[in-house]
Amino acid sequence: MALVTGAPLVPVRLVGTAQALARGRIGFPKLRVIVGGPIEVARAREDPAAATELTERLRVAVESLA
Repeated sequence: MALVTGAPLVPVRLVGTAQALARGRIGFPKLRVIVGGPIEVARAREDPAAATELTERLRVAVESLA
C-alpha cells in the first residue's frame, strides 16, 4: 500500500512482549515502544520486487532499533 500511495513507513519495535504474553502473568507488564524515523517511499505501481525490497528496508530499520 505504501508503494501505491507514496506514504512513508514508520519502523516500530516493541520490547518486552515475550514477558507480557507469558503464562501466569498478572498485572500490567512493562513494554517499551521504540519508534524510528520515517522511511520515505516513492510512489510506484504495484510490483512484487519493489514490495520485497521495501519490506527488507523496513525489516532492517526495525532490527536496528534497540
